[in-house]
Amino acid sequence: MGTVSLHPENLNDFNGSGRYSCPEFIWYTPVCVTSLTFLDSNKLGKQYQNDLFVGDFHTGNLYHFDLDEKRTKLSLDSPLKDKIVNNNSELDKITLGKGFGHHYYICWP
Repeated sequence: MGTVSLHPENLNDFNGSGRYSCPEFIWYTPVCVTSLTFLDSNKLGKQYQNDLFVGDFHTGNLYHFDLDEKRTKLSLDSPLKDKIVNNNSELDKITLGKGFGHHYYICWP
């Protein structure tokens, strides 16, 4: 496994018109995010109100993220405080549901 840098060096800033922003969250093994949804109601219960939900096409998982009070950042606890999913066991903390949708993989020869 290689390393992930949240602050890469020597990025092209397109003559000052570009700006780099660190990722808010990283899956070390990429997933195919299908959708991001902010739930602005309490229909699923107050514990999910104003939170972020993310769908994953590859595994059919639904992830739940708490947000800070201003709803500007993810509120993450260990082991995800570093904003990186390093292995599948770290997903347990944010996985709300599993097995949604069909799992299709494209394999190139």
